[in-house]
Amino acid sequence: MDAEDTFQNDATIEVFLISLKAGGVGLNLTATDYIYLVDKWWNPVVKQQAIEKHIDTKA
Repeated sequence: MDAEDTFQNDATIEVFLISLKAGGVGLNLTATDYIYLVDKWWNPVVKQQAIEKHIDTKA
């Protein structure tokens, strides 16, 4: 089981930290309640896409 699956399926894990540079592989973390975008180098378009993807998983 990889880190993404572990986070998605183990309710005892409350935090998943990843950089966009490391995680730019289309992660779909549907188990998230909150996201914090802190990578300084993000451009506004990438940041907005990340936010919208998170919102779409909650709909």
